[in-house]
Amino acid sequence: MIAEKHDEVSMINKKIESNKGNIAQLNEYYAATHFWVGGFKRLRLHIIEETLRTLEVEVNNNLASLGLGDWKIEFDIERENKSGGVTKGFTTLITDPKDYTTKYETLSFGETQRVKLAGCFGLANLIMERAGLVSKVEMYDEPSEHMTEEGITDTLNTLRDRAMNNARVVIVVDHHAISYGDFAGTTMVEKDENGSRII
Repeated sequence: MIAEKHDEVSMINKKIESNKGNIAQLNEYYAATHFWVGGFKRLRLHIIEETLRTLEVEVNNNLASLGLGDWKIEFDIERENKSGGVTKGFTTLITDPKDYTTKYETLSFGETQRVKLAGCFGLANLIMERAGLVSKVEMYDEPSEHMTEEGITDTLNTLRDRAMNNARVVIVVDHHAISYGDFAGTTMVEKDENGSRII
């Protein structure tokens, strides 16, 4: 029995030595790859930040063309909170002409609509540029909602420029007739109790 137990101890010691070798090899693998865990996170963060800066440029250029040239939008994924810590998450900062940072919810209806359009234009440009896509058609449903005549004109001028600069067809659908001289064409649709028809 003593001899058997000695043999068992000997086998266990060999397994221990084998496992020690495996652990040493795994530690080498870990040391070689551990840096890249944090490295890839930093790289991903860098790519996100670079993309957000590009989106900022696109959105702010469109804000200017929509008549909000003195406004500025910034995007961030980390910001300092009141207690001095860092809050992680996507943040949009809107700065008005008086250099006051305001919330999206506090904007007037016309400003809200133009900020939304600037965001849509900027995001569309960014996605197409990054993905290598070319869109030949854009459609907008009621872009003039809650806007003044000046806001409507700025919006339609921006859409006209998008159509001409990118050789694409831009279709604007609105519930009220918009008088604008640079439309390539207009189609009126009338709806009543008998249904809808082109007039």
